[in-house]
Amino acid sequence: MPLGISTTKWLHCFCGAGSGEPLRNYYYTILSKICQAIFNKKIKKFFSQNSKKYLTTVLVYGIIRVQKERTVKNKMEKTINLFVDMDGTLAKFYYKKNCLEKMYEQGYFENLPLYAIAKKIDRLAKEDTCVQIFVLSACIKSDYCESEKIAWLLKCMPNINPKNFIFTKVGESKVKKVLETVDNVDNTINLLLDDYTKNLEDWEKHENFIGLKFINGLNDTTKSWKGIKIKSYKQLLELLKKLAMYGKIN
Repeated sequence: MPLGISTTKWLHCFCGAGSGEPLRNYYYTILSKICQAIFNKKIKKFFSQNSKKYLTTVLVYGIIRVQKERTVKNKMEKTINLFVDMDGTLAKFYYKKNCLEKMYEQGYFENLPLYAIAKKIDRLAKEDTCVQIFVLSACIKSDYCESEKIAWLLKCMPNINPKNFIFTKVGESKVKKVLETVDNVDNTINLLLDDYTKNLEDWEKHENFIGLKFINGLNDTTKSWKGIKIKSYKQLLELLKKLAMYGKIN
């Protein structure tokens, strides 16, 4: 082991953190062979007893880490659908005065500002093929709303497949729309990240459908939602990891 490098940093480099699967497989093979050689005392003469014990421990932790990454990836593959609301969740809907009047004007939806979580969810869609991401948004009766929302999503969320853009009418059940349009939802965990409690309550009436309330700084004033609340991307990511590893949140 190089001198002056902590175990954590050495492992981070040696295990190929951030590398692709082929490189991780390569490291896994090397680690396994070295460990086996140490256990079989084939390289005993090169190490003192303490050094041998320390190096073995480091290598074993390295193998455990790679195995854990593999397990998470395998368990996550196509088992989680994340449906994300647009207005008030990905985009800041109340960014103009009198927005309830101006939202019928051309250009309103196409120019919505982003919440910070939006770009990170878009990055997740690019980097993590295990979680399938959908945008699930209601459209007002307008000549511009749906087309401008599509334009906004193509510009701001380019890594989400346009086939995964789902639009409902205002007041239409989001869960009903998903059941009608998305395949294999009965065999997956289906999450809805939304800022509106009524949508979440309707969502959770169905098995394997879990509501996540996005706290955007304007909602949650009455504390009516008693389920899971999401305030940051970090919190969302931790929840996804738990679901991937254990199939449940608690």
